Amino acid sequence: MALLAATLGLGVGFGGPASGQDFRFTTFDVQGNARISDSAILTYAGIAPGATVSAAEVNDALQRLQDTGLFEAVEIAPQGGTLVIAVQEYPDDQPHLDRGQPEPR
Repeated sequence: MALLAATLGLGVGFGGPASGQDFRFTTFDVQGNARISDSAILTYAGIAPGATVSAAEVNDALQRLQDTGLFEAVEIAPQGGTLVIAVQEYPDDQPHLDRGQPEPR
């Protein structure tokens, strides 16, 4: 979240002020994922290629990714027309309940 705040120059993440800055991402660079596909991460983020989104909507995408419970850490950084999404997945040996998934039977 600090990366997003530093990149946008906003106080985001804890109810801080949003900026009037808009973005239009034509490409996405998903980093750090091993088990969860790029397409799944982009679906969770919910930002369509070519759509104009506000800084608040970029922050919402960050929140949606964090809320999945699948990642230990998530960072989002707009870089021109590219949205970089860096995730750190939980280790595979972590209990499934900690990741928002039902416990296997």
